[in-house]
Amino acid sequence: MQSERTEKVLVVDDSSFMRQLVIKAVEAAGYSNIVQASNGVEAISIFEQEQPDVMLMDLIMPEKTGLEVLAELVPKGAKIIVISAIGQQGIIDNAFTAGAKGYFVKPFFDESEVKNMIEEVLAGETVHPEAASEAKLSEYIEVAKHGAAKSAGALTTILGNKVRVVETGTSLTQKTDRLSDLRETAADSGVVAATGLLVGVAGAAYISLSDKNAYTLVDLLNGYDQGTTTSLSGEMERSTIEEVLNILSNSYLSVFGDLKSGLLAAELPNVASPKELPDLVEGFLARQNSTADDELVVFEAEFEIPETPVNIKFAFLICKEEIS
Repeated sequence: MQSERTEKVLVVDDSSFMRQLVIKAVEAAGYSNIVQASNGVEAISIFEQEQPDVMLMDLIMPEKTGLEVLAELVPKGAKIIVISAIGQQGIIDNAFTAGAKGYFVKPFFDESEVKNMIEEVLAGETVHPEAASEAKLSEYIEVAKHGAAKSAGALTTILGNKVRVVETGTSLTQKTDRLSDLRETAADSGVVAATGLLVGVAGAAYISLSDKNAYTLVDLLNGYDQGTTTSLSGEMERSTIEEVLNILSNSYLSVFGDLKSGLLAAELPNVASPKELPDLVEGFLARQNSTADDELVVFEAEFEIPETPVNIKFAFLICKEEIS
């Protein structure tokens, strides 16, 4: 059972719904002495009356913004954790410059994270690096979802068939573990792999689909009867599948431009056999000074075309240190 804390917590947000979510998390962390405010002016008034030990506050509010409240209350000793929907690094930096002690991008926080950050801030810590890193990762996750949707739309346009996203996911893994997994799955026959080096960032991308799926895509794009294409040995067949994979990958990666300047696909696609895929990915990462100990953030998306067997899997690997 969570022991009860005696410190007073002030929760500030103009959204009553969000205030209740934050209060619930604060209560789960063991704090029952909670007061609340619905705007910046009210936050200043309640702070002066109640003298809370810590504040959790939104940035965009009526009357006075969160940055204005920081400017007024930090010199008075306020310990303020920002909880905001804004995840841009520049805004996060501005909040810390103004005196914030921590930063969450809502709604990407759980009760344990709230508990840990409150305790660290009460102990006199400024939880800047981790908070900023998590905010940036959350932003990447949201952008990745847009990338998957953009890829599906681009493929729908060129194929004339509806392409839909059936799954997206994000995971953290060691580089060695990911390459090991690739080597295990590379034993599967009949997979066409498009691999790519990224420009300006330590990362790689690849696409995999069965050979039969690739043949179906060639038939769809060229208006052939289904079952016409039985290999990718011809120049037309190979160039067709390369173009499909190129459009998918570049549509996906293009949405990251605002997050990581210079993030572009290069040498993509490079259609290879399954057994070549792990070495190609490892080579691309090594050429960008990636080491064996690097931790990778892996964004994955899966696409399908209804009423066909087509299933395409896309993976974007980026070294975690690049997300900062």
